[in-house]
Amino acid sequence: MSGDDPTAVRTLDRQISYADGSEQRILEILSAAADRSSGSDELAAAITDWPSRYHLSPRRANLLRPLRLEAGLRILEIGAGTGVLSRFLGETGARVVALEGQADRARAAALRCAALSTVEVVCGSLESFSDPEGFDLVCIVGVLEYAASGAGGAGTHQDFLARAAALLRPGGALLVAIENQIGLKYLLGYREDHLGLPWIGIEGYPGDHGIRTFPRRVLSRMLDAVGLPAQTWLYPFPDYKLPAVVLADALYDLDEAPRLVDQLVRHPATDGAPDRSLLCDDRRAHKVLLEAGLGREVANSFLVVATADGSAPAFLPDPGVLAWHLGGDRRRAWRRHLELRSSSTGLTIRSFGGGSAATPHREGWLDHDPANDERYVLGRTVEDLALEACRGRDRVALEAALLHWRRFLDSRVVKGVDAGADPHPFRAAGAGARLPPEHLDVALSNFVVGDDGLHFIDREWRAAGGVSAELVMARALWLLAMELVRRGVEHPWPDSTTVRQLTASLCELGGLGAGDDIVDRLLPAEVELQHLVTGRDRAALREDLRWLAGRSRVDSEVTARLPFTELRARVEDLQRQRDEQRRRFEALEAASRRREHELNHALGEMRESAERLRGDLAVAREQLDGTLRELEAHRSELASARAELEMWRGWRESFDRKLPVRIYHALRRLLGR
Repeated sequence: MSGDDPTAVRTLDRQISYADGSEQRILEILSAAADRSSGSDELAAAITDWPSRYHLSPRRANLLRPLRLEAGLRILEIGAGTGVLSRFLGETGARVVALEGQADRARAAALRCAALSTVEVVCGSLESFSDPEGFDLVCIVGVLEYAASGAGGAGTHQDFLARAAALLRPGGALLVAIENQIGLKYLLGYREDHLGLPWIGIEGYPGDHGIRTFPRRVLSRMLDAVGLPAQTWLYPFPDYKLPAVVLADALYDLDEAPRLVDQLVRHPATDGAPDRSLLCDDRRAHKVLLEAGLGREVANSFLVVATADGSAPAFLPDPGVLAWHLGGDRRRAWRRHLELRSSSTGLTIRSFGGGSAATPHREGWLDHDPANDERYVLGRTVEDLALEACRGRDRVALEAALLHWRRFLDSRVVKGVDAGADPHPFRAAGAGARLPPEHLDVALSNFVVGDDGLHFIDREWRAAGGVSAELVMARALWLLAMELVRRGVEHPWPDSTTVRQLTASLCELGGLGAGDDIVDRLLPAEVELQHLVTGRDRAALREDLRWLAGRSRVDSEVTARLPFTELRARVEDLQRQRDEQRRRFEALEAASRRREHELNHALGEMRESAERLRGDLAVAREQLDGTLRELEAHRSELASARAELEMWRGWRESFDRKLPVRIYHALRRLLGR
């Protein structure tokens, strides 16, 4: 720092005008804060919107946690903003120069880092900055994309990288964090982070705005062109701004990569994105691309550390680590980080916090005791099986998955009552069946179906005296119900079914007779848990959770982020109707063909019968004609016989009239003969 003022800023000739409008408010928050550290709970409590989240969230520092930074390094951060990463770098003991081009932001960075004598804040552009001493590490986080715009100096992106690389000491490294031009969320139609338009990057950034990001191969060639061909690539999710997970390049080479990445990342594009539009199930789309071997190419963001050939700084990430799981928005006391490590015995999970092994923490009824080392169990989670069944609207498969999970938990029920433990939100006095203390979080994602049965993993939370079996199982199904609704996942119930109704239906399907009021009984306990872990206000938590309980896939608040849900449902309904009509038509057509065949067969038989009848008729006609001829001959003979008879009658009458004959007849009469 220059002078005696710890918040003084060294100002260069040239500055830039980029700002998001929140700078004055951030200055006020920092001025009033007692704890301005990178992991400050006090600053996190002041978050109310996206800009304040970006400037104040402890998750910002997660981006740099995979690096093995040590005291004494000389580091330049170009585009330091309000100083959140500069503060983290200074906390490692490094000597940091935070270069920020906008005056209000530079003042905020100086205020944030005032307690660190090793951090100097400089206000100016990269073009106006020089430093003959050089740096071990130069960081460009969320800045390269603006290099060709008015806010970045209106040069070229390649020139910007060259100027930054020129500030490195021999053996130094350039760190670049930037969105991927063809990242998954952009492929799925999310608005581009800088220009606010969907698919503008996919179309190659038409226009003269000068703002753009790059695909992996293009960025790699740019770094190679400035003399930094040795590159270590990392992939932060959901992006570099607020990463919860950072993946190493080597992870994508494993045969199990699609399943591992899916389980570690879960929702690759939808966490914390402002004005997001959920056009499809991003998790399913990501898994398809992972299975196609395109995981690296479609990661939402890149974190690349580039050096000259032959140089490998000691602060590069540990090559034995495949992934860093860096947690969410917990209070500092509860935060823990996980490393997925590869060893000769397989994959293991190591827990750590603040750079060292994680230690237990307790407040009231809640204990946090993560295992420092445990075996990573390969296999599908019960959540994965349940979501797959829901997407297929298959109640039978969903019931099978839930009952498998339920039977496992039933076998862990504790007999008797722990009279020495005080009641707490997840175990009221006189409650029913009880599970051991480490069963507070029995979410379906914490159960892996391995070759040797079901494994309960990630048992970091403990509740004194155990927990109500009914309540924690209902909580797990409530979390699944929220997953279905918030992510727009299809399920076997009507789309108008709310989280509250889904929870009751899932409880019934899983054989948990919790009753329709289970959500009302669960929410007070969940509010207390979330308040204790995150520090959020109870009233705000209660309002948010009640609001979520009433949401469904077709609520206006949800469909604003699901613009194609209704259309897709209508199309699917019309397709089902079409298929049904097609089946009916095919059935009628088959029946018509059968009837036609029957009629043709009958017609053939009738034709054969007609031909036979015609033949019989012809024979009968011939026979009749013969009979008629015979009859005519008989008539002629009869007529001749009649004529001959008449002739003889005439002759006899003539004979009888002769005298001798009359005398003869008279004598006979006299003689009585």
